[in-house]
Amino acid sequence: MATRFKKHRKPWAPEHLELLQQMAAEKLPLAYISHKLGRTESAIKAQASSLGLQLKPSGKKRLETSV
Repeated sequence: MATRFKKHRKPWAPEHLELLQQMAAEKLPLAYISHKLGRTESAIKAQASSLGLQLKPSGKKRLETSV
């Protein structure tokens, strides 16, 4: 069963926006930021994009196929 996030569809509090900006500036992984703020990675990405922030990928390895 999927994990429920407590802040699902809740407005962003100013202190959480500030934390997001700080963590993005520290180049912390997306998965870590998501966990700390209690929001999905998609929600973090969307909010960061609207604020013009750059995020570090969550560290998940992608499969590469060689041709």
